[in-house]
Amino acid sequence: MTLSAPFRVTWDLTMRCNLDCRHCYNSSRLEVEGLSSSHLHTIAEKLSNSGVFFVSLSGGEPLMEPEIWNIVQKLKKRGKSIQLITNGTLITERVARKIKDYGINSIQISIDGLKEPHEYQRGVRGCFDKTVCAVQYLLKENVPVVVNTLITQRNYQEIPDFVDFLM
Repeated sequence: MTLSAPFRVTWDLTMRCNLDCRHCYNSSRLEVEGLSSSHLHTIAEKLSNSGVFFVSLSGGEPLMEPEIWNIVQKLKKRGKSIQLITNGTLITERVARKIKDYGINSIQISIDGLKEPHEYQRGVRGCFDKTVCAVQYLLKENVPVVVNTLITQRNYQEIPDFVDFLM
């Protein structure tokens, strides 16, 4: 069997982000100027009409892109499976419900250990609690969640406790 297109595409919708992660490869900042709405919709249209099966929407923080919901709708209309890769801090109960209603198939949220190492790595105090609440809101809506963890010198010793925390 040969594929006519990649199985999965990961699309960084925006470089904007509300965190300041030490490991970030794209140096995301709030003030970064991104693509225009028309460029985003052109890309979404091309992906929608392609043979790509699975689209991961990432960033920066994809929930900071105002066009995200229109893009999700466009992709879902053409039967694409969608994963949202997020830091979770912008997911409220309302946003979790919207994620479910728009048919996003899964969420990948980064949690880099328990509170202190997570907030150290992510560069923003208070982000751990928001991220944990996001997971709870999503699970309440029956949205599948994958937790992604960056293991570092700062958190590796607490990984067993972190796994217990996640269970």
